[in-house]
Amino acid sequence: MFQLSITPRITVTIGGLTRSYLAYVTTAPAELDLLKTVTVEQGPFEEVIGLAADPVTVDVARTRLPARVVLVESGDRAWQRTTYRGNHHLFLEADRWLVSFEKLQSSLWRRLERRVVKPAAA
Repeated sequence: MFQLSITPRITVTIGGLTRSYLAYVTTAPAELDLLKTVTVEQGPFEEVIGLAADPVTVDVARTRLPARVVLVESGDRAWQRTTYRGNHHLFLEADRWLVSFEKLQSSLWRRLERRVVKPAAA
C-alpha cells in the first residue's frame, strides 16, 4: 500500500549504492549523530524549530538551545531517534514545504565536495 510521507526525503545513488535520507529537526548535538547523518541547517532554537512539521512550544529553557535540521538515512531512523530522545533532545519531522528538495540536495553536494581530496599542486 502506498503511504504519503510528510517527512522531506531525498534518495541518492552513487555507483551501485543507493541511500534514502529523511529530514528531521533536532536539538541534539552532532556528537550524537551517526557518521551518515548530515546537518542541513543549524542555528538558534527559535529560528530552526519553525522548520518542524508540527508546532512546538517555545519556552525560556529551550530558547538557549541550538537546533539543527538533519538528514538521517532511512534505515538508521529508529536508532537515531532513540539516541536523541534518550539524551532528552527533540527529534521532529521537518516540514516538507519548508525544507525543500533543493535545500537537501545542496547540503548533500556540499558534503560530498568536502570529501573529495584535491590533488596537491606539483
